[in-house]
Amino acid sequence: MLSIFYSFLIISSILLILYIINLYYAKVNKIKNKQLYKNYIGSILILFGILKLINLNKFVDIFRKYDIIGKHIPLYAFSYPFLEIILGILYLRY
Repeated sequence: MLSIFYSFLIISSILLILYIINLYYAKVNKIKNKQLYKNYIGSILILFGILKLINLNKFVDIFRKYDIIGKHIPLYAFSYPFLEIILGILYLRY
């Protein structure tokens, strides 16, 4: 398991890279800031959804401890990362 410092460093680097990519995309395609932020949020949702899929069973165990719906409906806890990825794709699409 990574230390808190290295975890913070990796996540910060990924977020910065995503922001730079989306900023470059915005300048090349001449899109407005609103679309830039939608692209950035969509990228983050997809990224964190994929990270949750890496160890889905562990995520479900942790998620069910604090989420009210996940406690009572196990299928919701399993489908949450997939819903997050779908929402991220929809953010990028529209």
